[in-house]
Amino acid sequence: MGNYDVSSIDMSSLLIQGFEPIVQWQSEQVTIYAEEKTATLFLEIAEPRGRDVTIGLLSYGVGLTIHDDITIPETATIPEGKYVGSVNVTLHDDAVEGSSENGYRKIRIKFSEVLKGKASLGGYGYREIIDVNILGPATSETGCHSGSFRTSRVIANEGDGSAVLTLIVNEPFDEDLVIPYRVNLEWTGTTSHARHEIDYMYRVAHHEEMGYKRAILPAGETSLDVPFQLRDDDIPEDVEQFMVQINRDNLSHRINILTDTVIVDIVDNDRCPDTPGAQYYDGSCYFKVFLPGEVVISADEAINRCHDQGGYLAIIESEVENTIVSDTADLKQAWIGAIRDPDDQDTFIWSDGSSLVFDCWRQREPNNRLGNENCVKINYVRLGFWNDTPCQGDKQVRFGVCEKPAVSSDSM
Repeated sequence: MGNYDVSSIDMSSLLIQGFEPIVQWQSEQVTIYAEEKTATLFLEIAEPRGRDVTIGLLSYGVGLTIHDDITIPETATIPEGKYVGSVNVTLHDDAVEGSSENGYRKIRIKFSEVLKGKASLGGYGYREIIDVNILGPATSETGCHSGSFRTSRVIANEGDGSAVLTLIVNEPFDEDLVIPYRVNLEWTGTTSHARHEIDYMYRVAHHEEMGYKRAILPAGETSLDVPFQLRDDDIPEDVEQFMVQINRDNLSHRINILTDTVIVDIVDNDRCPDTPGAQYYDGSCYFKVFLPGEVVISADEAINRCHDQGGYLAIIESEVENTIVSDTADLKQAWIGAIRDPDDQDTFIWSDGSSLVFDCWRQREPNNRLGNENCVKINYVRLGFWNDTPCQGDKQVRFGVCEKPAVSSDSM
């Protein structure tokens, strides 16, 4: 777990959405060997902020003295513009060499009320507590074996073609350990951590039956990788899930299982690989831009930031696309690519010169009330509605929604 790296994965579709993005741990439990000495824990936020988000940490130990055996920072930080932050837990030598009756000890870390940055520590279904299980030698002659999945949540890219779950035990067995487990492909769980309410269903090669499978940890070994081959279904969902659960009652040997369930989130963001947070639809990637600190942004500044990432302000041609752009703006007012036609002041066109085949003006808009309302924003008064407004700046507009071509499926 100490080397678990999710920095290359777009997390946006997996996280709780809200007007104040929620911060949470990526998983509820992680497990390490004591001799590894460190565990890297990851935090995530629903939307990147224009400034660092700092969260206070509180901790206590089971079978450990926090201040003498372990170093845990008082705060953790998610950097400006990032979805993910990390914090390292370090074991001192005394903690590494110590032992417990059943071969494991535990640290529990939770968020405190300390919070700096525009975010929230509340919300239904969010993870404010993480347990770090530490496997080591046992002192008891009975029940001395303990084991666990490395983490209670695994995140994989659909395009990678596989997801690997790792089982570890504190001490090797003299005989093979048979571990029955069940793959639940129809598990829906709570959708509170997903961007949209969607129907979760994923097909995993060789694991389509709902009965129990078997993993075998060979005698003398202390870890086992259980691979799952993922099938790319070419359907651009935000996220799909399946659940893997150990059958504790039918293990071949007596063992104390700490984390028996893993949720596997499969992120389908292959079409927008170089644009974290982008939404894919019908050949395009949609993403938002903003200035540091999320201050007021002009239409020209938004256009320049779109261009920097190979895009342009969004051109909307359908109701579905309008909803996607509205959602990409985090339900807040944002610039889109419509402008007043310089050759016909009563008409709006798109920035590429094409005509509007779809519009969603708010009632009695556009009205050019100020005489220079030559640009257009979305989410005016109600979600999805448009309004004409001055291009130089609007105190309600702090974002722009950009569009750019997605990676062709033929090139993947």
